[in-house]
Amino acid sequence: MSTSANVLGFRILMEKFFSALVKWIGDHLSPIYLFPLAAISGFLVFAPINWLAYFGLEQLARSYRGIFSIAFFAATILLMGHAASAAGQKLKKVLSVRKLRRFVRTNLENLGVDEVSVLQQYAESQKASIHFSPANGAVQGLIDKAILYRPSQQMRPDGYVAHNLTSEARKYMRHDRFQEILDINSKNMGFTPSKPKK
Repeated sequence: MSTSANVLGFRILMEKFFSALVKWIGDHLSPIYLFPLAAISGFLVFAPINWLAYFGLEQLARSYRGIFSIAFFAATILLMGHAASAAGQKLKKVLSVRKLRRFVRTNLENLGVDEVSVLQQYAESQKASIHFSPANGAVQGLIDKAILYRPSQQMRPDGYVAHNLTSEARKYMRHDRFQEILDINSKNMGFTPSKPKK
């Protein structure tokens, strides 16, 4: 076998090894493992001598103090990294939800006359899901504005598909403000919308 083939084989082997190592670290160095490691190593490093002696750990702590110190600081840093990452993800989610709410609210206040007509059906029926044709341009416009969505592509025999209010749009349905927005848009476009059925 040629030298180049040996080098290639070794490289593939190392890539597999490091890939497996990264996966193992990701699977095992989670907070559920890091917290006990930090607690135990921290105890062995910082606990008073009389405490260690009471548990019969004094000699172990003295002999491997350097290793326990490294383990404690490594676990602590990784735990802080996990906490920062979790906080960042939570903040990102909160900001994303706020951005979506503003987006939906802005769109609800800038509807076309055909879009108002579609949403009026939800307001009058108090339903969160109504079937429309997929070719309905107003419905597609409301999907693009994150006001409606299709939970599935399954059609009825007449070719209509269910269209649901998004969770953000549905929140407005629970308040009079949703009907006020429809009324304002309707009046601005020259017709008086029907009131929701009691």
